[in-house]
Amino acid sequence: MSLHVFANFVTPFGTAANNRAETEGNITTLQKLLRQGETHSTASAEAIRFALRRILGGAEKTNRSWDESLSANVWKEPQFKGWADAKGVTFTDDDLLGYMIAEAAKEDGSDDGKGSASVRRAVLEVTRAVSLTPWAGDVTFNAASPGATPSAQKQGSNPVP
Repeated sequence: MSLHVFANFVTPFGTAANNRAETEGNITTLQKLLRQGETHSTASAEAIRFALRRILGGAEKTNRSWDESLSANVWKEPQFKGWADAKGVTFTDDDLLGYMIAEAAKEDGSDDGKGSASVRRAVLEVTRAVSLTPWAGDVTFNAASPGATPSAQKQGSNPVP
């Protein structure tokens, strides 16, 4: 039997933006939801996991680290091979937050070339955070990052309100 810890993060309300860690120029308007008839701000589980991984990287050896100049993760061992060997090198973030590497089938529609996946389920299961305090709705600024939405920008320059 394996141990799984479930974490729910509670926060005060969010005022404007959040690093959701999903796109280039990833400062976006906070997501909101209705809870008991009132609007509350929320942050995705992916954003929380991204932040936890960065914090963990300051204290432990982690498999991935964020490179600001590349705006991308840098991997020490992207194939997670250390987990296949009892004496292999493993990383705390992969153990705590899990990983998955999937390979597509070699040939579409063939049973011979089935895809494969290497998965380690997270010990720490994280759900999205929902603010305890309703969002007042009086402070917000919505703008796209430069170059993020050229289709929305008919004329002029970014940011696009």
